[in-house]
Amino acid sequence: MATIPSGQQFHTLAADVSTTNRGSATANADRTIYTMADISASVGGISGSGTVDTLSMWSDASTLTDSNVTQDANGIIIPKRISHLGNLTTYISFPSDNKIELRCDSDLCLEATGSGISLYGNGSLTLISSSDGIQVWSGRLLTPKMHVTSDDAPTNTAKGPVNIVFGTAPTSAATAGYIGDVIIDASAIYVCTVTGSASNATWKKVDLSAV
Repeated sequence: MATIPSGQQFHTLAADVSTTNRGSATANADRTIYTMADISASVGGISGSGTVDTLSMWSDASTLTDSNVTQDANGIIIPKRISHLGNLTTYISFPSDNKIELRCDSDLCLEATGSGISLYGNGSLTLISSSDGIQVWSGRLLTPKMHVTSDDAPTNTAKGPVNIVFGTAPTSAATAGYIGDVIIDASAIYVCTVTGSASNATWKKVDLSAV
């Protein structure tokens, strides 16, 4: 099959114009006949196939195929993750049914399931919010005010006291802490009144006695 020279020019003719060679043999010798197959071969074709409701992608420079992204009446369906081009280790993923994960530099930062939301810091679990309430690990729940009464409890939620888990008491009145930190152990309630590093913070306590 011939390849059309890149500088070749083409002209179209009306349907009723005869394309039979006319003129001298010399004139005809300067004419080159190309077919549509020659044009297709010169331009280069696209191969491959696709599927309805599936986003296409290039598998190589001239071949289209299906990607993993599809759509239905409800929207776009992504099979596993969404990543940023400049930082592929930070992404949102869908590792299993009814679960979403947000990872930052590959470390798990947030996990959402049908039963609740879990937050992570530096790869370690720090907070869970679920039907059982909010649970905090190795950190602080920072809020300007916490006020819970039976009237504040959501509808159909069991009403009861606030439960604060026992912690480890400060080793001294100047143990590092943040103002407002509260720690309870079996004998006292400790409150940090001045924020500071070790030897610079201030803690006060109230001893507990039997009711």
